[in-house]
Amino acid sequence: MNVKMTGNRKPMRPYYMPTLHGGGGGSHRWWKGQPIAHEEMRAMAAMCLFTGVDGLDLWCWSGTGTHHRPEFKAGNRLMLADAFTPRAADGRTEPFRRYDVIHVLGSEKPTQTVRFQKIRTGSKELGIGEAHPEFAMPRAELARHIRPKSAPVAGMIEGLALVKPLEYIVRHGEVKIDVPAQQQFGKRLPVVRRVKLGPLHVLVTFDPNAVYGTRPKDEQTPSPNGRPREIVLENFDGVAGRTLRLPADAQTRVFVLYEQ
Repeated sequence: MNVKMTGNRKPMRPYYMPTLHGGGGGSHRWWKGQPIAHEEMRAMAAMCLFTGVDGLDLWCWSGTGTHHRPEFKAGNRLMLADAFTPRAADGRTEPFRRYDVIHVLGSEKPTQTVRFQKIRTGSKELGIGEAHPEFAMPRAELARHIRPKSAPVAGMIEGLALVKPLEYIVRHGEVKIDVPAQQQFGKRLPVVRRVKLGPLHVLVTFDPNAVYGTRPKDEQTPSPNGRPREIVLENFDGVAGRTLRLPADAQTRVFVLYEQ
């Protein structure tokens, strides 16, 4: 039944998965089931409230397993929570970064040692196989570096907490679209959302490219100090000649402007 025919419209609430879906079968989808970056989950939770919705749902599925601790079963792929430098079987060391993903080769029960390789997206074999380095670490030590699939929930809570002090304005204000979402997505632009209530403008910015490093090739490479990109809104709120400039980076930034 069409909900519009019931006479009692349901509230509009999006639902999010805290893990990447993967888009079906296939081993080439190395990202399948990996937890969404903390910074992105935080931005998603905060920014969705600037679109006119009155809440959100978080949904996921773990089957008979758990999302709170890693499973070092052969074939599993696990995301790293922080940077560390493991030693390969040939004695060489290699720095691993936060959000890198490892492929588990096996876990030796007698020695409690986990063998693994690093997912390398630039490789046809994804860094898996005899042609690529193999690493080994004690299970307990490696577990401290693994990011559980439930980790993004903390980012969601942070995003909601950011908006909470401005809840009344965001809920009752008018949604303003300064840059269409399709344009932001298609051109890999930093994201900006805005709500206006009376003389108050509440804006939120975020740059997913700062997390994933996927800026367009024609843009200047980010400086070592992590300088934010700039969002330029010309003729802001319909006023000719009024230009607003806002920073955007991996942090979810909220701005409140009062118009006199």
